[in-house]
Amino acid sequence: MKKRTALISALLALVILTTCLFAACGKERTPATAESFRSTLEAKGYTVQDATASTQGGDTTNGVYIALNPESNLQVELYLMKSETGCASVYENNVANAKNAVSGTSSEAVVNLGSFQKFTQTDDSVFYIIARIGDTMLYCKTDKANADEAKAVFEELGYK
Repeated sequence: MKKRTALISALLALVILTTCLFAACGKERTPATAESFRSTLEAKGYTVQDATASTQGGDTTNGVYIALNPESNLQVELYLMKSETGCASVYENNVANAKNAVSGTSSEAVVNLGSFQKFTQTDDSVFYIIARIGDTMLYCKTDKANADEAKAVFEELGYK
């Protein structure tokens, strides 16, 4: 009887866990727009610039926006790409570059759920957070001391 109760409890827990995972996978994420990026970060005291003209990705990007917090020097970049495939490629290149730049001990976390991807990496002094939803990508490389602020910005913009 105890074995049967334990088995039923384990199966019930598995069903609940599976349901939660599928709910998270199916959650539709809304990518940032230039307007939402600007308004959200300017409200937090950031200076936001349209850097589209100064980038070399004119044939692959629809827009590039850079937000800078003048107090912490945290910089967050938004890339609006012309295609989801192109964005995935740029995301993978940035992740590879971050992995190659590691110095000392590091830890990383990766999330891949459909058109949502997120990579975080911390080493002895640098924190990377790179995320994409569809054809948009957020990028931040900062001092380890600014990691919490960077994570909060990404979450507020919906890249969590």
